[in-house]
Amino acid sequence: MDNGNKVMPIQAAKQFVALYFPDCNGALLAGSVVRGEETETSDLDIVIFDQDIRSSYRESMNVFDWNIEVFVHNFSSYKHFFKSDCERAKPSMPRMVSEGIVLKDTGFLDAIKKESDELLEKGPEEWPEDTIMVKRYFITDVLDDFIGSNHRAEEIFIANALAELVSEFILRTNRKWIGSSKWILRSLRNYNADFAGRFIEAFDTFYKTGDKAKVIRMADKVLEPYGGRLFEGFTIGKIQSNQMESFRIEEIDIANPVLAETVLNIQIPAYKVEANLIGYEDLPPLRDTITTLQQSGETFFGCYNNGKLCGAVSIKIEEMVMDIHRLIVHPKHFRKGIAGKLLNFIEGKNGIEKIIVSTGSRNLPAVHFYLKSGFHKVGEIEVKEGLTLTAFEKSIFR
Repeated sequence: MDNGNKVMPIQAAKQFVALYFPDCNGALLAGSVVRGEETETSDLDIVIFDQDIRSSYRESMNVFDWNIEVFVHNFSSYKHFFKSDCERAKPSMPRMVSEGIVLKDTGFLDAIKKESDELLEKGPEEWPEDTIMVKRYFITDVLDDFIGSNHRAEEIFIANALAELVSEFILRTNRKWIGSSKWILRSLRNYNADFAGRFIEAFDTFYKTGDKAKVIRMADKVLEPYGGRLFEGFTIGKIQSNQMESFRIEEIDIANPVLAETVLNIQIPAYKVEANLIGYEDLPPLRDTITTLQQSGETFFGCYNNGKLCGAVSIKIEEMVMDIHRLIVHPKHFRKGIAGKLLNFIEGKNGIEKIIVSTGSRNLPAVHFYLKSGFHKVGEIEVKEGLTLTAFEKSIFR
């Protein structure tokens, strides 16, 4: 960017602080100029820390031919903004502090910067299952409008809404920060540059040609690991049917071919979702048959709802170590806590000191599930080209 005779940003920021906040305890320069992304219209974002001010405020000014946004805080007010930013998963204030160039410091900024770095590294809170369900419904609703519309002007605004909803969903379900406006794209790139590229291509194709296919496919793929589109049976405010459902867990006689077939009917669709998710279509469980299940040597337990099998787990126990060979839930019953019920059930078995399990490294919902359930990663192994597994273990204390 050619600034001509304009004062350079860091110099302008330092002069601004010396002129307007000479007695402050600390000052930072943040924003696009710090990241090397400034444009002709970029302003200077300056964060001021002053222990003597009574409350925080924000002010816009034009000084030294620069538009300046100044964010003024004392040593407690910034914490409120850290907290609120993290709760809405848009960490504007923590990011400014973390990336900010120090303009002035009387010995306080290292601790505040460390605080912001830790918040950013931690990521936003995990979405609860009911939030995911609501978001699935709203995406489905807008996606249906998008598919059904034949009014070009309306389609443009529907697409805008869909882009925001889908980007939020993929980021939040992966515990990544979200953003608004230009920060939507930046957040997607921070999460996964390849996905961000496909996201841009899909919507760019629609805006240029009117072809909706790529947008629809992308939205469906984002929803798929969480049960896909949601309309039938969704409600807000009413007691959910799954809250009234009665679940029963019991051992499955896998030697019975009829029961073995019910397990297979759960396993195949469950692993198809994982195969699509990790981009590897030749997962060994997809080749299982009734016979291979019966010959596996594993002990099977099933979770039944109103007499119908909706999930299962199989294990082997050797020398007080339980090895989970499969933990499967039919996609129609995703997000009902069935995997957690099955895991809690087998953890209650006597005579075990440790549980081990592996899952596809790119199966992020499964990875997050095991980490949330108290497992920790112990390694990764490339089984075949394109297929890497992450191993987990959990100690059991009685």
